[in-house]
Amino acid sequence: MNQRLDHYLKNTNQCETRSKAIDLIKRGRVFVNNFQVLKPSFLVKQTDSVEIKNDEMYFVSKGGYKLLKIIKEINLIIKNFVIADLGSSTGGFTDCCLQLGAKKIYAIDVGVDLLHPSLKKSYKIINYEKTNVKNLDKSYFLEDLDLIVGDLSFISLEQIFPIIKKISSSKTLLLLLIKPQFELGKDVASKYKGLIQNQKLQQLAINKIINLAKNYDFECKHLTPTDIFDEKKQNQEYMIFLQKHEK
Repeated sequence: MNQRLDHYLKNTNQCETRSKAIDLIKRGRVFVNNFQVLKPSFLVKQTDSVEIKNDEMYFVSKGGYKLLKIIKEINLIIKNFVIADLGSSTGGFTDCCLQLGAKKIYAIDVGVDLLHPSLKKSYKIINYEKTNVKNLDKSYFLEDLDLIVGDLSFISLEQIFPIIKKISSSKTLLLLLIKPQFELGKDVASKYKGLIQNQKLQQLAINKIINLAKNYDFECKHLTPTDIFDEKKQNQEYMIFLQKHEK
């Protein structure tokens, strides 16, 4: 019986979830009978040969690709960095940092048992679960942080910058995910049912974060939209690179 390619990858345990299968297909990494297939709905026959070509890094969640994109664009080398991952969840950002050679990663999330099992095994990862980011201070970290990364939901970065100020040093770099739906207030989010596709509103959210960062002596060095690989409509998000003002 024929079945969709994304279903086939999940049903044959080549991908943990259908969402990951869709990601791989749209990234051009799936080949059927040695031909690249870019449509998740492509029908696969039982006699077909299906192969995933691992010619790029693979992460436990799509967050890893969002972080990798901006790291590549700014040519940032994070080998031997000590990093804090705010809102680590499954660990996409943490996984990306680990594979790029980070020395130590503090994975911080208010949830429980969210970090992917493969990451829990690494001696380089300190798993702070059941930990609210808003309660952090320098006592949580044994070293100065070289980099803070963050992918937070249901909270504005406005509430996070005071914490970043507490835990950062003069050399700490920031790579944060801007989610317009959480930056424009409840009234705007409610009006658009949480889906902010208006580019002017997206820019308003970006400007808010850039100006907010200035109040904490950080300046925007680079901004990039994240690639969206889902079939569903969703919010456009942005990765921002922030660095301390040079004095």
